Amino acid sequence: MLKLNPALKENNVTVTVFNMAGQSVLTTQYRREINVTTLSSGSYIAVVSDGVLSEKVKFIKK
Repeated sequence: MLKLNPALKENNVTVTVFNMAGQSVLTTQYRREINVTTLSSGSYIAVVSDGVLSEKVKFIKK
């Protein structure tokens, strides 16, 4: 599970996960925990955006 900032509002916020090649591998509505079990092991960047502001979080799936 990828745990995100619980202070973010869940309305109109999307999370897009990119692999290191820049390919989008997962897009979902924002939740405090995102299920990443379907992703292969490796490094990823999650972009959390409400359409105005964006935050990038780098993580490693083992």
